[in-house]
Amino acid sequence: FMIAAPSSTLGHWQREFAKWAPALNVVVYGGTAAERKMSREYELFEPGGGSVLQCDVVVTSYELLQKESGLFRSVPFELLVCDEGHRLKNDEAKTFGAIRRDLKVAHKILLTGTPLQNNIRELFNLLSFLDPEEFDDYPAWEK
Repeated sequence: FMIAAPSSTLGHWQREFAKWAPALNVVVYGGTAAERKMSREYELFEPGGGSVLQCDVVVTSYELLQKESGLFRSVPFELLVCDEGHRLKNDEAKTFGAIRRDLKVAHKILLTGTPLQNNIRELFNLLSFLDPEEFDDYPAWEK
């Protein structure tokens, strides 16, 4: 699984997994460049520089997913949970593109209290993120 969340909530996600699913190996991918390098080498991936995860859950920020978008490109995730999912409301934003383009995900969940803030296009973009094949034509959907 992967959790994409605001940087300020990564520790909260880690604590909740420890509380509710202590058997899962959860890695928070964040911190300084040196900390992330150590995490890549010793926590995230199997030894030898492969693309096989050795953890059950990766918790990281939207900013790092955008900045290091290719890191998880070859990892097939069963589930992506996007906390504060309304951050993906702009289909022209780099974060939206990086996550949609680079992550291979079987299932997606958006968590948000504000799916619609300014206009109906934002809602369409969230739906398109969840199911790009079903929501691929905004003008037709708007009608």
